[in-house]
Amino acid sequence: MSTTLNTSDFANVKCGYLERRSKWFKIWTVRWFVLNGRVLSGYSDKTLASLRGQFHLTPSTTVETLPHEGARQCVFIIKNAEIRRSWIFCADCPTSLESWMIHIIQAIKGPFKDSENFETGEKWVDHVPKPLKAKEIHSNVKEEFNQSSSSIESHRCDERQLQNKES
Repeated sequence: MSTTLNTSDFANVKCGYLERRSKWFKIWTVRWFVLNGRVLSGYSDKTLASLRGQFHLTPSTTVETLPHEGARQCVFIIKNAEIRRSWIFCADCPTSLESWMIHIIQAIKGPFKDSENFETGEKWVDHVPKPLKAKEIHSNVKEEFNQSSSSIESHRCDERQLQNKES
């Protein structure tokens, strides 16, 4: 049985690679993250076969950028003061950092806004989609995964060109 989902169900699904810093040993690990509704899930890779952790976003959750961590420049933290839990991430470029921050803030604030009108606050989406199961995400947004990967690579190329110009 296949599940058909409306395109509005994908308005609040954000996925892509991020580095996550471990709590105890401060080791950076690349993971595939999926923000679906108010749950940020980390997987070993795009196959979604191995769930490595989940962070439930609540109204008391905050997200903010952090100073550079060595060579890592797009660092941000998600904190939940109620349960005293935080995750530190690094995006590969400023555009990716901004996109993740916007989606996380949308998830915290909910109900979700139409992503095109996030800045103006217009056109509220009239429902909060149910979280999708891993198989549904994988089968229904496979194209989104591929687009995300190619988009990340183009951002990296843009940054390299900018760095070469500045040198």
